[in-house]
Amino acid sequence: MALLGAGLLGAGSTTAQTSLDSAAARLSAVYFKLEQARYRQAVGEGVDSVAVYARLYRYLLADPDGILEAAVEVDTNDHLRRRRWRLLRRALAYGRVEGSGAVTRLRDSLSRVSRRVVPGDHLSAVILSADEPSAVQGIVAGLPAESNDNREVLRRLLLERNRVAQALFARDYLEIAAERHAVSPEELVSLLERIDDATGPAYSEILQELELSSGEQFPWWKPLVLLNQRLKRYDRFFPADSHAVWLKRACEGMGFDLDALPVYEETAGRLDIPSAAAVFGTGVPYDVRVVVTTSDGVAALRDRAAALSLALAYTQFDQGDLLFVALADPPWRRGVTGVLPELFFQAGWLRSVTGMSSETARALARLESQRRIVLARVYLRDAAFAVEALANPD
Repeated sequence: MALLGAGLLGAGSTTAQTSLDSAAARLSAVYFKLEQARYRQAVGEGVDSVAVYARLYRYLLADPDGILEAAVEVDTNDHLRRRRWRLLRRALAYGRVEGSGAVTRLRDSLSRVSRRVVPGDHLSAVILSADEPSAVQGIVAGLPAESNDNREVLRRLLLERNRVAQALFARDYLEIAAERHAVSPEELVSLLERIDDATGPAYSEILQELELSSGEQFPWWKPLVLLNQRLKRYDRFFPADSHAVWLKRACEGMGFDLDALPVYEETAGRLDIPSAAAVFGTGVPYDVRVVVTTSDGVAALRDRAAALSLALAYTQFDQGDLLFVALADPPWRRGVTGVLPELFFQAGWLRSVTGMSSETARALARLESQRRIVLARVYLRDAAFAVEALANPD
C-alpha cells in the first residue's frame, strides 16, 4: 500500500518509532477503559462512560497528531513489533478517512435511514438472525424508498472517502479498507472468488431444496430466514440452564479446563447487542468476562459458544495485546469465534454432550451446516457489492 508516498522514505527514525509508541500507548489505554465501560454497561452498572471513551477512541484513531506523515516503517528486526505497527498504521489510515468531517456527516445521514427502519445500529444483525419471513419483509419493504431518497448521499459518501484516501497516497478507499485486513484489493477479490467457488455448488443445492419444498423462488435473504426458522424447532433441546454445563464439557473435550482459567460468566443486566453473549477483556489475561442472557435455544447456545471461544483466546494474551487484537478485527474475531460452535454442532458432539438421539443430532448438524454456507453467501454478496461500490462510486 503506497500509503505515504515515495518522498518519506527517511522514516524508521527514533522520532518515528517514538510517535508510534506514543500513539499505541494512548490508544491501548483508552481501549482498555472502553472495554471496561462496555462491560459495566452490559451488567447494568452504568452507560455514560461508554460514549465518552468511544468518542475518544475514534478521535485517536483519526490520527490527530499526523503520525501517518511521520512514519512509514519501524526500523526493527522484531517481527511482532513490525506486525503491530503495520496494524496501527492501517487502523490510523482507516480512522483518518472515517473521521474526516464530510465522511462523518454523510455516514451519519445514512445511518439515520436504517435507524428509521430498525431502531439502534443493528439492521444487518436483525436480518441475519430473523426466523420469521414477515419480519424481514417489513424491513426490506421499508428500505427501497429510503434508499432511493439517499442514493445521492451514498454516492457522495463513496466519492468523499476516495478523496480523503487519495490524499493519503492510497489508490482509493478500497485500498485502505482492504489493507486494514492485511490484504490488497487484488488479494481480496481473489479471496472472494475462492469463497464463491467453494460455497457455490453447496449453496445451489440448498437453495434448490428450499425452493422445491416451498414451491417459490426466494429473494436473497429468505434462505437464511427459513433455515433459522427450521433450527428454531430444536430449541426445546437447548434449555438455558444447561448451556454452561454443556459448553464446559465441550471445552474439556478440546483440552481446556474452565475451572482453571480466569473466565467468569455473568448474567446480563443490560446487553445492547443482538446476541445472547458478549466477551469483555476487563483484565486480560487474568480476568475475562463473558456476559450472557438467559435465553433458551439453538441460537443462544451458538452465541454463547462463540463468546466462550473468544474468551479462551483472550486468556492467552497480555493486556497490551488487546488493542492489536481489536485492530485485527473483524476477520480474526470471526475466525476465533467460529471454533467452538463449529465443533459443538457436529453430530458426534451433539450426541455426546446433549444426549440427543443420533437421528436428531444428524438432522440438526445438517441444518447448522447449511446455515453456515448460506450465511457465507450473504457475507459474500455484501462484500462483492462493497468492492464494486468502493472501486466505482459512480
